[in-house]
Amino acid sequence: MRFRARTIFRTIAVFIIISILFSAYSFSVCSVSAAYYTAGADDLKSLGLFIGTDVGYDLDRAPTRAEAAVMLVRLLGKEAEAKDKNYAQPFTDVPDWAAPYVGYLYENQLTNGIGDNKFGSTGLCNEQMFCTFVLRALGYTEAAGDFTYDASFDFGIKIGIVDAATVKMVNYYKDAGETYEFWRDECVSIMCCALNTKIKGTETTLLEKLISDKAIDEKAAEAFISKSALVDELNNLIKSSPFDNTKPVSMKIKDYMNQPFAPGDIPDGVTVNYTNSMEIDVDLTVSGANYAALINMNMQGITSIESETYLKDGYLYSKSMGEKTKQTATQDDSVDSLLTSLDSSYGYIFDAFSVGECENIEKTVSNNNTVYKITAAETYYGSDASDANAEEKLYTDDVVMNYTFSPSGKLISVARESKESSGGIVDYETNTDITINASGDGVKIEFPDFSDYVESTNPDSTLPPYVVGV
Repeated sequence: MRFRARTIFRTIAVFIIISILFSAYSFSVCSVSAAYYTAGADDLKSLGLFIGTDVGYDLDRAPTRAEAAVMLVRLLGKEAEAKDKNYAQPFTDVPDWAAPYVGYLYENQLTNGIGDNKFGSTGLCNEQMFCTFVLRALGYTEAAGDFTYDASFDFGIKIGIVDAATVKMVNYYKDAGETYEFWRDECVSIMCCALNTKIKGTETTLLEKLISDKAIDEKAAEAFISKSALVDELNNLIKSSPFDNTKPVSMKIKDYMNQPFAPGDIPDGVTVNYTNSMEIDVDLTVSGANYAALINMNMQGITSIESETYLKDGYLYSKSMGEKTKQTATQDDSVDSLLTSLDSSYGYIFDAFSVGECENIEKTVSNNNTVYKITAAETYYGSDASDANAEEKLYTDDVVMNYTFSPSGKLISVARESKESSGGIVDYETNTDITINASGDGVKIEFPDFSDYVESTNPDSTLPPYVVGV
């Protein structure tokens, strides 16, 4: 669940206040290393396909080519053969512990090295390299024209061995003009996805072949198979996002954020007697080129703030703090812009899950509705970014997500709970609830009487007058 950052959409301008107020006291954590697929590593270990290093799974760093070779041979279920046969290979830079694995890959024409009798054992393995190894394991080859090395990651996306969270993260770095660093963490995700991917030209998945070849015990694989089936079932149901500008929708979004204060977290000269918490409720209706957004924000210790924003026939209407204004809408105020921002903020909730992300998934029936509950945990080392001398701590972000569907398979609601903790103490918690009230042609927007709305004195800004200049 790597790409889970929220952004605050600009069109509903009162949210700008939230970022200003909340950031004033927030404990800022600088994450320096993280693991998001520990559950997948546990699954692979239970299948005998992943062991880790002398310091554990070691997911929060880039893999070497030698380590990637070991992972691939295990994924092929050929570790025993590799060690028993210890095939010869021509490379002069392969350490003894990796030699049987590299030898197997060379013997079976799965690697050619990097030239000059070198395998490149200590060189880092990037996403193209690892995807190329795994694609070859699934029977795809460059020689047959299935893919090229440069496009191996894209081909991996196409056949399903690269999950949505990894794709989003790679695109995020590319869009920011930064280099994406491929980690052992992503190796685990790709391996988990590969197990459920069909081998080229067959209807048999890699996992089914490994079980048939007796490389994996069928009993040991039952839990992974069951979890994979439920994840696929859920993915097929949630692939239609409500943030789709092709259909009208009425929804309610509720966000709750809470951050308990410690005495050292309070800035000098600031007196507070409450925890840093706030709750935001948004009732949003979108139909065609128009929308209505009713917002209520409560921050503990601060008076509730309510606002209304409407886009109708190319005009933006705002009501807040007793003022009613209107102005010609810009592209930034459009439905497309609003839904794009909403998708950026909450769209990850509707991304397809990878089995490697999920610690557990449960399916229950309540009042004839079907509920899927997913639990996951993300871990990382970080420190207080505001204190250069702060020691790094291990943080855990425990996430629970509940998806509720009607008997006909229509999405009713999504609830996400997240608690970030260190040493058993909760540092930060967030809850997000999205309820789909209605969708389709029956959705109608009820607009108020705009006759007493006055032309904005600051037409270049969509922000309410009291926010401008902050």
